[in-house]
Amino acid sequence: MHKEGKLLEIEGLRAVAAVLVILYHYWIGGVSGGVDIFFIVSGFLITTILVKMYHRDGRVDVAGFVVKLSQRLFPLGFLVLFVNAVLSVLILPQTMWSQLTDEIIASAAYFQNIHLAVTSTDYLAQNFEASSFQHFWAMSIQGQFYLIWGLTFFVTLLVLKWTKSTLPLPKVLTWVFALFTAGSFSFSLYLTGVNPEGAYFNTLTRVWEFGLGGLLALCITKIRVNRKVGFVMGWAGLLLLLLSGPLVGLTQNFPGWAALLPTTGGVLIILNRNYEDTFTANRLLSAPVMTKIGGLSYGLYLWHWPLLIYYYEITGNTSVTLWGGMLLIGLSFLLSYASVRFIENPIRFRKGMRTKSASAVVSGMIALPVVLFVAGFSLYVNFLEQSAAESIGDESHPGAQVLALGVEDTFEQDDIIPIPANAREEMPFVYEEGCHQTEEDSEVIVCTFGEEDNPEAEIALVGGSHSAHWIPAFEEFVEEHNLKVYSITKSACRFRNPEDEEESCAEWNERLMEEIIEINPDLVFTTADAGSSPGRVPSGYRERWEKLAEENLRVFAIRDNPWFPEDVPVCLERNGPEAEECSVSRDEVLPEPSAWEKLGDEQPENVYYADLSDYFCGDDTCGPAYGNVMAYRDSHHISVPYARTLAPYLEEEILEALEFDR
Repeated sequence: MHKEGKLLEIEGLRAVAAVLVILYHYWIGGVSGGVDIFFIVSGFLITTILVKMYHRDGRVDVAGFVVKLSQRLFPLGFLVLFVNAVLSVLILPQTMWSQLTDEIIASAAYFQNIHLAVTSTDYLAQNFEASSFQHFWAMSIQGQFYLIWGLTFFVTLLVLKWTKSTLPLPKVLTWVFALFTAGSFSFSLYLTGVNPEGAYFNTLTRVWEFGLGGLLALCITKIRVNRKVGFVMGWAGLLLLLLSGPLVGLTQNFPGWAALLPTTGGVLIILNRNYEDTFTANRLLSAPVMTKIGGLSYGLYLWHWPLLIYYYEITGNTSVTLWGGMLLIGLSFLLSYASVRFIENPIRFRKGMRTKSASAVVSGMIALPVVLFVAGFSLYVNFLEQSAAESIGDESHPGAQVLALGVEDTFEQDDIIPIPANAREEMPFVYEEGCHQTEEDSEVIVCTFGEEDNPEAEIALVGGSHSAHWIPAFEEFVEEHNLKVYSITKSACRFRNPEDEEESCAEWNERLMEEIIEINPDLVFTTADAGSSPGRVPSGYRERWEKLAEENLRVFAIRDNPWFPEDVPVCLERNGPEAEECSVSRDEVLPEPSAWEKLGDEQPENVYYADLSDYFCGDDTCGPAYGNVMAYRDSHHISVPYARTLAPYLEEEILEALEFDR
């Protein structure tokens, strides 16, 4: 059905997409296919606009195209970004603040999908929680596509002009878009098979969905569909849209070939143009209620997700109740309507906004509050971090010393370091300086610190992140004793028999052993067990120690620290350091006898075993903080400040081990 040159069923498709996304986010879970519907509709509409621009003006005005897009996308986009940023700081825990600045910038600059692709595969970011900006990944892909499509039009026109070709632009574009679509779909199939997480957020794996819409826009006037066939196509398309989520749930291949389900449904509906028939699916999608929802779909998408994140935080729920969800949906509609009515429409349709310069100025003004907020918020967080850093080591922050001396521990909630906003950001120097290998790569990276020129002893600190988090403790005493430390660590990769590890870790372990033998240190520092399974020494550990024994190398094996069931900084901020919710039973996380003691006579003679558990736990419980110092930066990695307070006790063990000769 047409109205003022518009295909009303397109608005109905948008309505279906928005409703599907909300329902799946609030109650069902999984992939709904709603975003894919948005993509195909966007491809159809943007191609239609560009073709009309060419037929009207004889050229493609890229600047005008971008300005027109900014009028459509920026008012609501930056409004939600700003409001969301303010509310996130007020409602969400400080532990999420380290994410906020990066995600606001990524969302505002339309590369949130790239940011999420990196953090979703980043071992250090695996404890990050879903943020209130996460949904901007789809808007980022859409923005990137618009840029790709606009430039494609422009370049195609230039080529036709330079070659003086008489071929009609639509025909050439059809071939160009077909190549784009086929190439993107092939790449989507490949990347989804080898890296589903990366494929999901990758623009190139999604271009084919927009491309299908673009090809439809170019060819739709040449396609005639029989009325009866169209009737079936329309309902089949709508049914396919509604069933896409359940059907996609049966496969892990998404976007890949599984994204054909919602996109094919969208294609069938757009192709069916028997608008006057009363009982067609397109007639239903063109109904006033559907078109009104479709007109609010952009706002609904932008508002519904942050409301969900706030709901989880405020209620403490991990799922949405029926009435809670209805309230969120009502708020989403209210905010969307108010945003469109009082913000978007006055800016988009104001007479003075018709010139490019005016549009550019207004677009900049719309973005300004977000820019100022990011700058101010960053300065505030830096101020808090600096204040906390200056207090490390003073008498009010004894850390592990309260356990060592057995004195009464008193807490000041606002005085605990590191501050929650900085808990995950403050890391051993090897991460910042690129000395810690990533989870994917197998190259051995060696960095050194301490006495470089004439060391009295050399220590090779090797293994995964649970070896690396002891580095701040070493830094406190190595120079005093003229010790040189070789740091050789890799994320999620323990120092063990390569046969027990995945390929990347196995290769790294093999190369690591060669490196250790070449260095020939006085001591090899590593973990004796794993806190994730504290009752046993993991397979492959003893084989490694025995291999070092064959090379006359001694091992310093330290008992792993307790692991907590939830993120410690989050629990501390929400409940306080003395809350029972933030402590765990010592017997549960540090069973006795220890994994090392269970080895009995099988303990390798070249291994010096150290157990510093008494500096993490009292007699009965293991707490989240001691001496006004947060013990962990997440659920199981030692925080940098607490590691420094452990230095005297590690130092004592290291010096004894260097003299150790069984």
